[in-house]
Amino acid sequence: MPAANQPLRSVVLYSADPWESVLPWLRVRGPAAINGVRVIQGNQGDNVAPEYVADADLVVIQRDFARFWEAYRQIVALARAAGKPLVYELDDLLFDLPEGHLAAPAYTDQLFAVLAALVECDQVVVTTPPLAARVGSLNPNVAVVPNYLDDQLWPLAGRPDRPASAAPVTVGYMGGPTHQPDLESVAAGLLHLLDRRGRQVRLHFWGASPPLALRDRSQVAWTPLDQLDYAEFARQFATQTADIFIAPLCDNAFNRCKSAIKFLEYSALGMPGVYSRLEPYTAVVRSGENGLLASTPAEWEAALDQLVASPVLRQKLGAGAQATVRDHWRLSAGAGDWLAAYQKVLASGARPALSNDQRAMFLRVAEQVQPRHRALEAYVWSLRAEVKRLEGVDRELAEIRASLAWRVALALTRWRAHLAPDGSRRKRFLDAVVHRTLVS
Repeated sequence: MPAANQPLRSVVLYSADPWESVLPWLRVRGPAAINGVRVIQGNQGDNVAPEYVADADLVVIQRDFARFWEAYRQIVALARAAGKPLVYELDDLLFDLPEGHLAAPAYTDQLFAVLAALVECDQVVVTTPPLAARVGSLNPNVAVVPNYLDDQLWPLAGRPDRPASAAPVTVGYMGGPTHQPDLESVAAGLLHLLDRRGRQVRLHFWGASPPLALRDRSQVAWTPLDQLDYAEFARQFATQTADIFIAPLCDNAFNRCKSAIKFLEYSALGMPGVYSRLEPYTAVVRSGENGLLASTPAEWEAALDQLVASPVLRQKLGAGAQATVRDHWRLSAGAGDWLAAYQKVLASGARPALSNDQRAMFLRVAEQVQPRHRALEAYVWSLRAEVKRLEGVDRELAEIRASLAWRVALALTRWRAHLAPDGSRRKRFLDAVVHRTLVS
């Protein structure tokens, strides 16, 4: 076991995300750099360098790296043999994704790998208290290290509001395609805002595409994002020209465990925003001081309408939001949280959450159950597809029943029954004509 006062000098990071992308930078590389800790890149995708385990004080497994199962097991075995503590770094509730989430099929397939990493690592480091509460049932050794903005990437430059006469006012959104359901949840409010304000307002979406109801509107623009380098993304995003930003979230356990990173990034630019009245935003947004909170489509519409109408309010909320980041959420002030969590696990040493026998049993069960779980998921998805198909059939039948041709056919049927009732000579004559027509 390391000495209690041994300083943390280096960590090796194994992550399924590219080295330059947001999570390695935001959660490990940035905090380590400001604390003078060396970060060794342990892999590129499933191409793993196991020899780096011996060169580091700690081994960090990030998010879903365990999907590379054989490589992950090799890293765990090497870390255990060398007495190197294992840290599992997690920013999302990956084992409880909401139905309809774009990544649900992929993460369902990797569920047991994620759970294995959660259970057997010596320390789990997460972004928020709600996520820590959910993770704690699987591993009691949990530390909360919030997301902070790297001062070098987000310099908090001032962005004065445009003149009151400037039009249109641009409402922006920045986020990945997994947030499509979140955007759809506020589509009605955005649509009403466009209808009432007309050319005074435009919408611009960076990353996720606009909600379906908005895509044919001339006031709506979309810029796809394919920038994986987080530093370059921060530089590019700082050049956008929106006046207001939004951050909607559907109300579910997955979103309640997320961090307020969108508030931090929007606010670094001095931008006012409207945010869902939901954790994580209720923890940082003081409505009317550094942003506005909304729940229903009507509240979203009213909040945005208020900001569109008032450049003074936009300036006030943007300045308040940037002050919040400056005072509480810069990495230069918060990086000590990261170092404290990692230094603690280094001092404790490799301390499995489960005994070797318990861990071995968990892994045996996981390996046996996972194929059955995948088969069950495939069956559930096939049932959902069948339900959608039947719903389509129901819609088609409803359209037929509402058509003029159907109403005429029903009328003819009723008249036929009136003119040629069962048992009558006319009915027998008509049946004979139909029979001869069918067999001829």
